[in-house]
Amino acid sequence: ANSFKKPSWAAPLSAGIKMSFEVVRNGAILKNIDLCKRSYYLLGKVPKAADIVLEHDSISRIHAAVVHHQDGSTKLMDLKSSYGTQLNGSKIEPRKEYDIKSGDSVKFGASSRTYIVRVLKSGERAAVVPAKAKSAGRFGSLVQTVVVKKSKRKKKKAKTNAAITN
Repeated sequence: ANSFKKPSWAAPLSAGIKMSFEVVRNGAILKNIDLCKRSYYLLGKVPKAADIVLEHDSISRIHAAVVHHQDGSTKLMDLKSSYGTQLNGSKIEPRKEYDIKSGDSVKFGASSRTYIVRVLKSGERAAVVPAKAKSAGRFGSLVQTVVVKKSKRKKKKAKTNAAITN
């Protein structure tokens, strides 16, 4: 059984800071999960125990925690899950705190979903960034490249269908 106790240093996010997980699968953004309202969040597959429910067979009952620190940082912890947690492509050690910041990617278990950390400070707002801009990051350009490739395929199919009907 995973027992998690709120750390003494856990605190709500500073006023004016917004944090979320941008959930991405196969290059498409599925949804955004708000990480602002509490000092910590438990992630797992059991709705009664987890604040954020993750749906995949490889997800543990209580899989991981995201905890906001009173010093302004945010920590990710794997809670001894069966299939582990990855931060930026590397598996993290259970029960150890890892800093997460805007642009980091997190994967839980063997799920194909990637959770991109998004942080907006007071006065900032989310904007679509061109793939060539450095601020888009490695994953941002991947998302845009996949979308471009998909739209080209549709055009080719449309041309092929037009040729058949003529």
